[in-house]
Amino acid sequence: MALVVASTAACATTPQARVHSRAPAAVRDTLQLGATLTDKTKPTRSLPLPLLRSTVAFLNISLDSQGTGDPEPRPGVFDWRSLDARMAQITPVLRADPRLAVDMRVYAAPPWMESSCSTPGCKVAVRPRYDGAFAQLVVAAARRYPEIHYYVVWNEFDGYDNARPWSARAYTDMYNVVYSALKADHSTLQVGGPYAPFLASHDGWGPGGLLNPRATAAFSYWLQHKKGADFLAVDGRTAPPGVTPTQPVTSTALFTDVTRWIARQPGSQHLPIWWMEWYARSNSLPAAEWDAVSAYTLLELAYSGAANAFLWDAEDNGHPVTTPGLWNGGDGQGTALAPVFATLTQELYGTDVTLSSPDPGVELLTNGSAFVAIDVSATPRTADVLGRRLRLAAWQIVVR
Repeated sequence: MALVVASTAACATTPQARVHSRAPAAVRDTLQLGATLTDKTKPTRSLPLPLLRSTVAFLNISLDSQGTGDPEPRPGVFDWRSLDARMAQITPVLRADPRLAVDMRVYAAPPWMESSCSTPGCKVAVRPRYDGAFAQLVVAAARRYPEIHYYVVWNEFDGYDNARPWSARAYTDMYNVVYSALKADHSTLQVGGPYAPFLASHDGWGPGGLLNPRATAAFSYWLQHKKGADFLAVDGRTAPPGVTPTQPVTSTALFTDVTRWIARQPGSQHLPIWWMEWYARSNSLPAAEWDAVSAYTLLELAYSGAANAFLWDAEDNGHPVTTPGLWNGGDGQGTALAPVFATLTQELYGTDVTLSSPDPGVELLTNGSAFVAIDVSATPRTADVLGRRLRLAAWQIVVR
């Protein structure tokens, strides 16, 4: 069954504003933030250590994709050079801040393990007969890199989504083999899945909006048949790549609604919900608006009860197409999202927060002392925030 969005967006008073309850309930902010290192961040480049220490709790890397190469080009023959380079890049950050953790996206498999595909550009899954070999490759990586304690199995059902409906059983079988192998080798490793992509089935997101029913069905199957999990990994976007929602602000209801839907599902067992990728698709809009919508998404995730949110393409190399980024590739300086990350990480995480609209068009997440306030309209606004009058320009983000 497709997920029907609750009427959380129904109270919008303008196309760009979603007003919350006048007396919002306080909830514990459990959201930790992470930065994903993709091929935009070359392994030879130094990471912005001070920025990362103040903004994130996780660094996310890949086994064989997005900046790393094939670790097992032939059965039993390993080539760890690209992963070694990525880990060497991360090591100074881990030494400087032991609080930081590394997680590995277990994707993709070496070509000799993959299924065939005749369609140009299509993505492929692990052939079922190689599930065991793939699991042993992941175990070999875990032994080589003991700094990594978290493993996210696969990516967006790639390859397993070629069938209609998706091959949820084939993915779950592979996941269970990898999960069991990692736990048998080192029981304290944290393993999760299924990295399901929750996609809006139409342009935009609002009252009565539907999610792709194949994604919800595959996620539900995995929940019911997994051997175990330490967290639930998902991703989502408010519109397909290249498309901007008609109402970018209200479309972000997707993230809250999906988080709460997952938490209610049989088999979720109150497991932490990790957003491995989250796209408030507005990159065709002016930068200030895209920044504001993305920042507001983080406020929604913090208030929804999500546990983690990773920013894909954390390095902005001047041509952003997925997210605004966390730091600039040229000088390592923080983007407009960096102060939001810092406030969420250093001030709001682990505290009781409320999300409200002190003025139509302004969204405020606060614990009574620190806050993030965002003008989510196209016009300047004035709002009372923690006893003082705050003036915000259109799309302005203010933190304290």
